[in-house]
Amino acid sequence: MYQVRNNGGIFFTLLLPFPTLCYYMRMIQFEEVSKRYGKSFYALRDVTFHIAEEEFVFITGPSGSGKTTILKLLIAEEKPTKGRVTFYSLNVHNLRRSDIPRYRQKLGVVFQDYRLIPDKTVRENISFVMEMLGAKDSEINENVRNVLNIVRLKGKEKRYPHQLSGGEQQRLAIARAIVNEPDILLVDEPTASLDKENSELVLDILKKIHELGTTVLLFTHEHIKLPHTRVIKVDNGSITHDSHSHKQ
Repeated sequence: MYQVRNNGGIFFTLLLPFPTLCYYMRMIQFEEVSKRYGKSFYALRDVTFHIAEEEFVFITGPSGSGKTTILKLLIAEEKPTKGRVTFYSLNVHNLRRSDIPRYRQKLGVVFQDYRLIPDKTVRENISFVMEMLGAKDSEINENVRNVLNIVRLKGKEKRYPHQLSGGEQQRLAIARAIVNEPDILLVDEPTASLDKENSELVLDILKKIHELGTTVLLFTHEHIKLPHTRVIKVDNGSITHDSHSHKQ
C-alpha cells in the first residue's frame, strides 16, 4: 500500500496488489497511446491493448517496431505524447518523480544486457534489492533460497557474474527481478543471445514463474510458440495482430 497524487496534487491511497476478482481483471491498459520523438517520428501511434492478471504475453516485432518503447512506458522511463498507460487504476505518467521508485517495486524487469553487479556474488546480486528496501534477514534468506531453486542456480551462490555462462547470467537476472515478489515480470529479449538448450531452459523457468501466479510480458523479435500464451505483434509503431481478446 502506498500513496500517489492525482492531477490536483491530492494524495490518495493505492492498494497493491488488488485482490483477484476474476482472471480477466485488467492489470495494464494502453489507451490510444502515441509516442513521438522530435517533430515527426512516431515510435508508437494510437496503440490500445490491455493485459489481464496472470496472463503470459509475448510482445513481438522486428527491431524498431515499438516494443522497447512499450517497455519504457510501462516502467515510467518515458511518457506518452498522447494517451494513457494505467496499472490497475493508477495513471503511471501522473506519478511524481519521487513516487516512481515505489511504483517500480511492483514490477520485475529483466533487461537485455542483464545489468548485474559485477563485484557482487550471485546471492548478493539477488538479495541487494530486498536489502535496499529494508527487508528482514529472515525474509531475504527465504526469498533468495526460493528463487535460486526456481532459476536452477542452487549451489552457485558464491560465484560472481563473470564466472557464469550467458544462460546462467540470464537466469540470475530473472532471479533478481522476482525476489521481491512483483505483480508482473517484464523480460526484454531473454533468448536473443542464447543457444537452443539455454533458451528452452529460460522459457521453462518463465513458464514456472507464470504458473506461480505472476503476470509475464516477454518482449522479443523471435517467433516463439508456447501453449496457453497470448501474442501481440507490433510493427511500425502499431499493433498488427493480437492472438485473442478478453472478456470485459
